[in-house]
Amino acid sequence: MNINTYWSVIPSVEIIEISAIAGYDAVLIDMEHGPYSFSEVLTAVSVAQGRGIKAFVRPASKSGREILSCLETGADGLMIPHVSTKDEMEAIVESVFYSPIGNRGASGFTRSTNYGSSPFTEHKYEANNNIFVGILIESLEGLANLDEIVSVGHIDCVYFGTYDIAVSMGLDDQMAPKVQVAVTEAIDRVVREVKYYGQVSVSSEQRGMLDSRINFIAHGVDCGITLAAFKNNLS
Repeated sequence: MNINTYWSVIPSVEIIEISAIAGYDAVLIDMEHGPYSFSEVLTAVSVAQGRGIKAFVRPASKSGREILSCLETGADGLMIPHVSTKDEMEAIVESVFYSPIGNRGASGFTRSTNYGSSPFTEHKYEANNNIFVGILIESLEGLANLDEIVSVGHIDCVYFGTYDIAVSMGLDDQMAPKVQVAVTEAIDRVVREVKYYGQVSVSSEQRGMLDSRINFIAHGVDCGITLAAFKNNLS
Protein backbone atom coordinates (compact mmCIF):
# COMPACT_ATOMS: atom_id res chain seq x y z
CA MET A 1 0.00 0.00 0.00
CA ASN A 2 1.42 3.37 -1.05
CA ILE A 3 1.41 6.51 1.07
CA ASN A 4 0.88 9.57 -1.12
CA THR A 5 2.04 12.72 0.57
CA TYR A 6 3.82 16.05 0.02
CA TRP A 7 6.15 18.43 1.83
CA SER A 8 4.53 21.39 3.55
CA VAL A 9 6.75 24.47 3.89
CA ILE A 10 3.86 27.00 3.93
CA PRO A 11 2.21 27.21 7.37
CA SER A 12 -1.33 27.20 5.98
CA VAL A 13 -4.17 25.16 7.43
CA GLU A 14 -6.19 25.86 4.29
CA ILE A 15 -3.62 24.15 2.06
CA ILE A 16 -3.51 21.16 4.40
CA GLU A 17 -7.31 20.88 4.31
CA ILE A 18 -7.33 21.16 0.51
CA SER A 19 -4.71 18.41 0.23
CA ALA A 20 -6.87 16.15 2.38
CA ILE A 21 -9.91 16.89 0.22
CA ALA A 22 -7.79 16.15 -2.88
CA GLY A 23 -7.04 12.67 -1.56
CA TYR A 24 -3.56 12.81 -0.06
CA ASP A 25 -2.85 10.30 2.70
CA ALA A 26 -0.51 12.45 4.75
CA VAL A 27 1.26 15.81 5.05
CA LEU A 28 4.97 16.17 5.79
CA ILE A 29 5.28 19.29 7.93
CA ASP A 30 8.76 20.63 7.25
CA MET A 31 10.54 22.52 10.04
CA GLU A 32 13.94 22.17 8.39
CA HIS A 33 13.20 24.07 5.18
CA GLY A 34 9.94 25.83 6.10
CA PRO A 35 9.28 28.69 8.55
CA TYR A 36 7.04 26.63 10.85
CA SER A 37 7.06 27.42 14.56
CA PHE A 38 6.15 24.70 17.07
CA SER A 39 2.83 26.47 17.66
CA GLU A 40 2.10 26.36 13.92
CA VAL A 41 3.12 22.70 13.80
CA LEU A 42 0.64 21.86 16.56
CA THR A 43 -2.13 23.63 14.63
CA ALA A 44 -1.16 21.91 11.38
CA VAL A 45 -1.10 18.49 13.06
CA SER A 46 -4.53 19.08 14.58
CA VAL A 47 -6.04 20.22 11.27
CA ALA A 48 -4.57 17.29 9.32
CA GLN A 49 -5.82 14.73 11.81
CA GLY A 50 -9.21 16.43 11.90
CA ARG A 51 -9.42 15.97 8.13
CA GLY A 52 -8.48 12.29 8.40
CA ILE A 53 -4.91 12.34 7.09
CA LYS A 54 -1.67 11.56 8.87
CA ALA A 55 0.59 14.34 10.10
CA PHE A 56 4.32 13.60 9.99
CA VAL A 57 6.81 16.26 11.10
CA ARG A 58 10.36 16.78 9.92
CA PRO A 59 12.24 18.43 12.83
CA ALA A 60 14.77 21.12 12.04
CA SER A 61 17.43 18.73 13.32
CA LYS A 62 17.76 15.26 14.83
CA SER A 63 18.44 16.60 18.33
CA GLY A 64 16.53 15.03 21.20
CA ARG A 65 14.98 18.37 22.14
CA GLU A 66 13.62 18.95 18.64
CA ILE A 67 12.29 15.40 18.44
CA LEU A 68 10.49 15.65 21.80
CA SER A 69 8.89 18.99 20.96
CA CYS A 70 7.55 17.57 17.69
CA LEU A 71 6.18 14.46 19.40
CA GLU A 72 4.39 16.50 22.05
CA THR A 73 2.26 18.12 19.33
CA GLY A 74 0.56 14.74 18.93
CA ALA A 75 2.02 14.14 15.46
CA ASP A 76 1.50 10.69 13.99
CA GLY A 77 5.18 10.36 13.25
CA LEU A 78 8.47 11.97 12.40
CA MET A 79 10.67 12.29 9.32
CA ILE A 80 14.11 12.76 10.86
CA PRO A 81 16.68 14.52 8.66
CA HIS A 82 20.30 13.71 7.83
CA VAL A 83 20.71 10.29 9.40
CA SER A 84 24.17 9.01 8.47
CA THR A 85 25.39 6.56 11.11
CA LYS A 86 24.27 3.75 13.41
CA ASP A 87 25.15 5.87 16.46
CA GLU A 88 22.83 8.63 15.26
CA MET A 89 20.02 6.10 14.76
CA GLU A 90 20.50 4.71 18.25
CA ALA A 91 20.27 8.24 19.68
CA ILE A 92 17.07 8.83 17.69
CA VAL A 93 15.47 5.68 19.13
CA GLU A 94 16.41 6.90 22.62
CA SER A 95 14.63 10.22 21.95
CA VAL A 96 11.53 8.89 20.19
CA PHE A 97 10.48 6.02 22.43
CA TYR A 98 9.65 5.70 26.10
CA SER A 99 11.32 3.05 28.23
CA PRO A 100 12.00 0.20 27.92
CA ILE A 101 12.82 0.95 24.27
CA GLY A 102 14.19 4.46 24.71
CA ASN A 103 14.33 7.34 27.14
CA ARG A 104 11.80 9.86 25.83
CA GLY A 105 11.03 12.69 28.22
CA ALA A 106 7.67 12.20 29.91
CA SER A 107 4.84 14.66 30.55
CA GLY A 108 1.20 13.86 31.13
CA PHE A 109 -0.03 17.31 30.12
CA THR A 110 0.58 17.86 26.41
CA ARG A 111 -1.53 17.39 23.30
CA SER A 112 0.01 13.95 22.81
CA THR A 113 -1.62 12.87 26.09
CA ASN A 114 -4.87 14.77 25.46
CA TYR A 115 -3.75 17.42 27.93
CA GLY A 116 -3.81 15.04 30.86
CA SER A 117 -7.10 13.29 30.14
CA SER A 118 -5.47 10.07 28.89
CA PRO A 119 -3.89 7.69 31.40
CA PHE A 120 -0.15 7.99 30.94
CA THR A 121 0.36 4.22 30.89
CA GLU A 122 -2.09 4.01 27.98
CA HIS A 123 -0.38 6.88 26.14
CA LYS A 124 3.05 5.31 26.65
CA TYR A 125 1.88 2.01 25.20
CA GLU A 126 0.20 3.67 22.22
CA ALA A 127 3.21 5.88 21.50
CA ASN A 128 5.75 3.07 21.67
CA ASN A 129 3.67 0.89 19.39
CA ASN A 130 2.27 3.39 16.90
CA ILE A 131 4.69 6.28 16.35
CA PHE A 132 5.76 6.27 12.68
CA VAL A 133 9.52 6.73 12.39
CA GLY A 134 10.88 7.85 9.04
CA ILE A 135 14.53 8.65 8.52
CA LEU A 136 16.05 10.66 5.70
CA ILE A 137 19.19 9.35 4.05
CA GLU A 138 20.75 12.41 2.45
CA SER A 139 24.45 11.72 1.90
CA LEU A 140 26.94 9.23 0.54
CA GLU A 141 27.85 8.43 4.16
CA GLY A 142 24.24 7.60 4.96
CA LEU A 143 23.96 5.38 1.89
CA ALA A 144 27.17 3.56 2.78
CA ASN A 145 26.02 2.98 6.36
CA LEU A 146 22.41 2.08 5.59
CA ASP A 147 22.76 -1.59 6.56
CA GLU A 148 24.06 -0.65 10.02
CA ILE A 149 21.47 2.11 10.44
CA VAL A 150 18.57 -0.20 9.63
CA SER A 151 19.95 -2.89 11.96
CA VAL A 152 19.02 -0.66 14.93
CA GLY A 153 15.35 -1.31 14.17
CA HIS A 154 12.23 0.74 14.94
CA ILE A 155 12.27 2.29 11.44
CA ASP A 156 9.06 2.44 9.41
CA CYS A 157 10.36 4.40 6.41
CA VAL A 158 13.72 5.02 4.78
CA TYR A 159 13.33 8.16 2.70
CA PHE A 160 16.01 9.06 0.17
CA GLY A 161 16.65 12.81 0.05
CA THR A 162 17.73 12.92 -3.56
CA TYR A 163 18.51 16.65 -3.67
CA ASP A 164 21.11 16.28 -0.91
CA ILE A 165 22.35 12.95 -2.25
CA ALA A 166 22.94 14.60 -5.63
CA VAL A 167 24.87 17.44 -4.01
CA SER A 168 27.00 14.95 -2.06
CA MET A 169 27.86 13.35 -5.42
CA GLY A 170 28.85 16.70 -6.90
CA LEU A 171 25.73 16.78 -9.09
CA ASP A 172 23.16 19.52 -9.60
CA ASP A 173 20.28 17.34 -10.81
CA GLN A 174 18.42 15.19 -8.27
CA MET A 175 16.94 13.26 -11.20
CA ALA A 176 20.38 12.24 -12.52
CA PRO A 177 20.57 8.52 -13.35
CA LYS A 178 23.52 8.12 -10.96
CA VAL A 179 21.31 9.23 -8.06
CA GLN A 180 18.55 6.79 -8.92
CA VAL A 181 21.03 3.93 -9.29
CA ALA A 182 22.33 4.69 -5.78
CA VAL A 183 18.77 4.62 -4.40
CA THR A 184 18.00 1.30 -6.09
CA GLU A 185 21.22 -0.28 -4.86
CA ALA A 186 20.50 0.91 -1.32
CA ILE A 187 17.00 -0.61 -1.37
CA ASP A 188 18.46 -3.88 -2.68
CA ARG A 189 20.60 -4.15 0.45
CA VAL A 190 17.81 -3.66 3.02
CA VAL A 191 14.64 -4.52 1.11
CA ARG A 192 13.19 -6.87 3.74
CA GLU A 193 14.01 -4.71 6.74
CA VAL A 194 11.65 -1.73 6.33
CA LYS A 195 8.00 -1.38 5.32
CA TYR A 196 8.25 1.89 3.39
CA TYR A 197 10.83 3.41 1.06
CA GLY A 198 10.37 7.06 0.19
CA GLN A 199 11.42 9.58 -2.40
CA VAL A 200 10.23 12.86 -3.84
CA SER A 201 8.50 12.97 -7.22
CA VAL A 202 8.17 16.47 -8.61
CA SER A 203 6.85 15.48 -12.06
CA SER A 204 5.30 12.67 -14.06
CA GLU A 205 8.72 12.18 -15.65
CA GLN A 206 10.30 11.55 -12.26
CA ARG A 207 7.46 9.27 -11.16
CA GLY A 208 8.30 7.09 -14.15
CA MET A 209 11.91 6.88 -12.99
CA LEU A 210 11.21 5.77 -9.42
CA ASP A 211 12.20 2.31 -8.29
CA SER A 212 9.04 0.18 -8.19
CA ARG A 213 9.62 -0.42 -4.48
CA ILE A 214 9.23 3.27 -3.60
CA ASN A 215 5.88 3.24 -1.80
CA PHE A 216 6.08 6.45 0.22
CA ILE A 217 5.87 9.15 -2.44
CA ALA A 218 6.20 12.86 -1.74
CA HIS A 219 4.46 14.48 -4.68
CA GLY A 220 6.46 17.68 -4.49
CA VAL A 221 6.29 20.64 -2.12
CA ASP A 222 3.21 22.76 -1.43
CA CYS A 223 4.80 25.93 -2.80
CA GLY A 224 5.78 24.17 -6.04
CA ILE A 225 2.39 22.49 -6.37
CA THR A 226 0.68 25.87 -5.88
CA LEU A 227 3.00 27.63 -8.33
CA ALA A 228 2.39 24.98 -11.00
CA ALA A 229 -1.37 25.29 -10.52
CA PHE A 230 -1.23 29.09 -10.88
CA LYS A 231 0.89 28.83 -14.02
CA ASN A 232 -1.39 26.18 -15.49
CA ASN A 233 -4.42 28.37 -14.81
CA LEU A 234 -2.90 31.13 -16.94
CA SER A 235 -1.96 28.89 -19.88
